[in-house]
Amino acid sequence: MITFQTALYKVIFLDSQFGWEYDELLFESRIHTDPWKAIMEFDFHEPAHKNWFVKMRMKNYGEIVEEDLFDTSVIEYPF
Repeated sequence: MITFQTALYKVIFLDSQFGWEYDELLFESRIHTDPWKAIMEFDFHEPAHKNWFVKMRMKNYGEIVEEDLFDTSVIEYPF
């Protein structure tokens, strides 16, 4: 069974050569069968840290099979 979850990470800038590094997990949405529900749950969460990345996790029977960065400012909602 495929499910979806958003995860918000605090990040720190190392330098121009290495770029950004994940620091700590700030937020995880509940697990949803619809990716849009996971995104909507993230959208209602205000990040407390100014530097962050958000990932969409795809899970198969609870195990993460894919995890991709996304930017909600460029997502067109289907409704």
